[in-house]
Amino acid sequence: MLLGAEIRIPVRNTHVYAFAEHGNDLGSSKDVKGNPTEAYRRMGHGSSYGVGMKLGLVRAEYAVDQNTGTGAVFFRFGERY
Repeated sequence: MLLGAEIRIPVRNTHVYAFAEHGNDLGSSKDVKGNPTEAYRRMGHGSSYGVGMKLGLVRAEYAVDQNTGTGAVFFRFGERY
């Protein structure tokens, strides 16, 4: 299951935005061959939030991982939703 929300605010010729998302395997990974949650030592769920700016087709984002409390900068291409 994956839930996500984003709010965009137009600024001049671009958009700035804030987002939040949450993912959960609903405990189903134990039924998958090799149990990927255990094999990769992941929690099976997690949340993140962040801010970003559209630069043409590129989305520059800063996101914070709630599981680890660390943040990172990402560059993505195209529309998310």
